[in-house]
This record gives sequence, C-alpha cells and structure tokens, in this order.
Amino acid sequence: MLLCGSSLFDGLFYVLFIKKDVWIQKQEGDKKLQRTTNTTVVAKKRLVRYNEGAQMYSIGRNKFQQLAKDAHAILKIGRIVLVDLDIFDKYLETFRVER
Repeated sequence: MLLCGSSLFDGLFYVLFIKKDVWIQKQEGDKKLQRTTNTTVVAKKRLVRYNEGAQMYSIGRNKFQQLAKDAHAILKIGRIVLVDLDIFDKYLETFRVER
C-alpha cells in the first residue's frame, strides 16, 4: 500500500515515465494505422530487502548481501535489513570494465 501524502514514504520510491510510440487502428477493420504515444508510469523502489535485491540483479542472495555490505548500503531498522539501491548502484559502477 502506497500512501502518497505520507512523509513515511517520501524518497522510498522513484516514479519513472516511459514513453513509447504505439501504432493502433482507429476503427475496427480499418487498414490504416495511427501513431500515438503511450506513457507508462513505473514505480521503482529505492530500499529493498536481500531476497528482492538479489532477484532484481539476478545474483545469489549471499553475493548480493556481501556486495551491499561492501558498498555500505545497509540500513537496519530493528530486525529489518534494507539495502539502499542508490548507493548500491554507485558501488556496482566501480566494477565497470572499460574497453
């Protein structure tokens, strides 16, 4: 449940607008296609748990956990452990191989 007006969720999600050109039929049976722009709204989480993050990056849970610790992207709230994906992404960029 996302409460947009709540300060509890401020900064936890990014909203991305993805625009795509789509070809549609104006009327059924019409041979001509009309070009329109379709905008999709996608919410991306900023904080995730280990299992979710490992699934997002297609790596094992233990490897994701170790990389998150090395990146200093860990947030602990009681017994809940969250990973800040902003910090994690910046850390992953240090492994980029230049050609």
